Amino acid sequence: MLTKLVPMSENFTITIVANKINKSRGGSNFSLDLIARTLVKQGHEVNIVTLNFSSDNDLFPNREYNVYKRSVSKQSLLTFRPIVNVFNQWESQTDVYHVFSPLIAPYAGKYRQSGGSTPVFCRLNQYSMFCSNVAKMDGECHKKCSIFDRIQHSSDDIATRMLKSPLFAMQSNIFSDWANQVDQYYAISPNIKKIYSEFGINNDLIEVIPNFYDPNFRKEGISNGFKNNGKITVLYVGRLSNEKGVDTLVEAMKYTNSNVKLDIVGDGDQKDELEKKVFTNGLQESISFYGFVENSCLYKYYKRSDIFVHPAEWPEPFGRTLLEAMQYDCGLIVTNSGAPSWIVDQAGMVVPQRQPKELAIAINDMSELSNLKDYKEMSNSRINEFEPISIIAKMEECMYNLYSTKS
Repeated sequence: MLTKLVPMSENFTITIVANKINKSRGGSNFSLDLIARTLVKQGHEVNIVTLNFSSDNDLFPNREYNVYKRSVSKQSLLTFRPIVNVFNQWESQTDVYHVFSPLIAPYAGKYRQSGGSTPVFCRLNQYSMFCSNVAKMDGECHKKCSIFDRIQHSSDDIATRMLKSPLFAMQSNIFSDWANQVDQYYAISPNIKKIYSEFGINNDLIEVIPNFYDPNFRKEGISNGFKNNGKITVLYVGRLSNEKGVDTLVEAMKYTNSNVKLDIVGDGDQKDELEKKVFTNGLQESISFYGFVENSCLYKYYKRSDIFVHPAEWPEPFGRTLLEAMQYDCGLIVTNSGAPSWIVDQAGMVVPQRQPKELAIAINDMSELSNLKDYKEMSNSRINEFEPISIIAKMEECMYNLYSTKS
């Protein structure tokens, strides 16, 4: 477990620069809110400045941090100056910048290269610095991704792809140079660190600091006993899109034991296709879809589930839902793609991606009551490695060291 290595002799002002903060738009937004709240509890002043390239804010309630909207057009990504100006404008009010999106990191590096005096600490939590479509990622493609690949892989229409081609050229030619001017990065998993190092970010600039769980997500009265009187409930929570591998999980249900049922919570462009697959294979009695569920209500699904499956086919950066599943003592099954296998470590089972029969074997094995009890106990133990205060202390240590050297 991480420990607080540097005592905070004074508190400081942290300006978090993000694309958006929107409580309806997925896990990274919840991480942003949780980090900001926890830093405030530690005594720091926290301001979030959003650039809103393509999405508006939808603010979390009862927050103690400040949010300032500085809308910047997508065209600013091609000129760099308007984004650098945001850093210049907040410089006198900021002890340390915390850049929350890798897409913004090169511009923060340009700010430092141009004489900006406030140190920059950047989070590597996804692949927007260099990737035009994460659904196409296979864990190796970033090593040889060309401008043509970025144009071809983009999910935008042809006209938009052409308009973005200068940005794709910048990603290929100068983003790594600018990004290496950032003072320090933290990657939320070793896999992210590896991929960004291979892209061209100086490995020595990257520390691994994972996400941490939300203590308020777990409700009282949860035990690691069996939950459904011999019926085994498998749960998936997340986006329904190709790279998430939910189609493999649906296919696996053809081969699972008769006492196994699957709950799918989430929405996305693959939902209709998945529902059709369930109907075609006669799995209506075994699989239920619940659509998008507000984060405040998700606990009800974890509470009644025995096994959580994360079947990703792409190099998943982290997987916050795994922490949520651990908080509710679920057995864990993940694929060998990206960070999830590192997150679960010995507390879960790891299977090859895109292999429904092997996934079914793992579900059936874990469903044996003696095995399930062991995996639930290991899950309950593993969650302690993602305890908030110890992880935020490591983040504080890095920012404090940068703050101490500010010119």
